[in-house]
Amino acid sequence: MQDKAEYFALKVLGDSMSPRMFPNDTVIVRKQNVLQSGETGIFLINGGEATIKMFVYEEYGIALKPLNIAYETQHYTFEEVESLPIEIVGKVVEVRGKV
Repeated sequence: MQDKAEYFALKVLGDSMSPRMFPNDTVIVRKQNVLQSGETGIFLINGGEATIKMFVYEEYGIALKPLNIAYETQHYTFEEVESLPIEIVGKVVEVRGKV
């Protein structure tokens, strides 16, 4: 069975996802607008720059969680997801780093 999904690559700029992803790593992203809780995705918040975070469903909304403990998890109600908006661009399926 062939995968008909679309993919794109992004360069990691910050360190909010270390120790899994580091600045200048490249992430391969599968275009999709739905994620399961615990998956890492690319998000647009209020039409701004893309951000990479772990997606977590919560009782009253969602959380976008960095892996680096120096950063705080961002919590959004379902109303904020609609009004800001927060858009899921895709799922990170691979990380490529320099050795």
